[in-house]
Amino acid sequence: RFVVEAQAAAKLDHANIVAVYEAGQDQDLPYIACAWCAGPTLAAWMMSRTSPVKPDLAASIIRQLASALQCSHEHGILHRDIKPGNILLFPQSSGISAEFPYVPRLGDFGLAKLMESGELDTVTSQLVGTPRFMAPELLNEPTEPSDAAADIYALGAVLYCLIVGQPPFGAATAAETFRLISECNPVPPVTMNPGIGRDLSRICMKCLDKSPLRRYLTAAEFADDLDRYLSGKPVLARSTPLPLRIQKWCVHRPLISLLLLTSGCLVAALLILAVSYTSSLRALQGRLESRNEELN
Repeated sequence: RFVVEAQAAAKLDHANIVAVYEAGQDQDLPYIACAWCAGPTLAAWMMSRTSPVKPDLAASIIRQLASALQCSHEHGILHRDIKPGNILLFPQSSGISAEFPYVPRLGDFGLAKLMESGELDTVTSQLVGTPRFMAPELLNEPTEPSDAAADIYALGAVLYCLIVGQPPFGAATAAETFRLISECNPVPPVTMNPGIGRDLSRICMKCLDKSPLRRYLTAAEFADDLDRYLSGKPVLARSTPLPLRIQKWCVHRPLISLLLLTSGCLVAALLILAVSYTSSLRALQGRLESRNEELN
């Protein structure tokens, strides 16, 4: 992993990726020489705050990181461990804003995988990444190779942290966190923090969709939608249609769905029987009235 990290990071040249200058070994000590960062990590900066990050600032931070992620993916490199602790903040007077005088850079490609060369073939049963930021498909299908969609999910989870103040899922144990990620949908950010507005909330939820196919197809699409949000244009992310929401609800609650379906079928059967019985009574009453008229 150490060797692959050096090889992966050395291939990347982007303003929002920590630069790697050299890698080698001094006696028994392997080393990577990378750009010195005098600032904190994004995780440390967030911990110093008492409230969530303003929507426009959060969108600007993630927009830069999405551009860096696109560069990484274009070079065939998956990060696989995106989290606030792996985002370094380089002090710069002309940063994003007076509140955030930093340039965010994505670092620590220790779990990176070279998509084309396959130089890092992790043991199939081994989960890689940080639990609170892992995509559900990595938990449900650990033998399947991860792809860019998992990185987009993780970056969306970082956006969620910024605008809400906590990860989409979190529990006392890793096992419980895994269960929540696999079985539950995150609470929409706008529900937790109404001040962010629906558009940014929808962008975030699109990244966190359980299905990789319903997320942004590329990090570039993610960055473009953040650009639309920041410029006040309509975003591509839209709320999930009602039939799809019902389907997702049923998939994640199979027992309740089965009970509701059974109950619905019974009610429908009773209604059909009631209508049929009423029709039969009316027909019988009609025949009786006709018979009485004939007798009279």
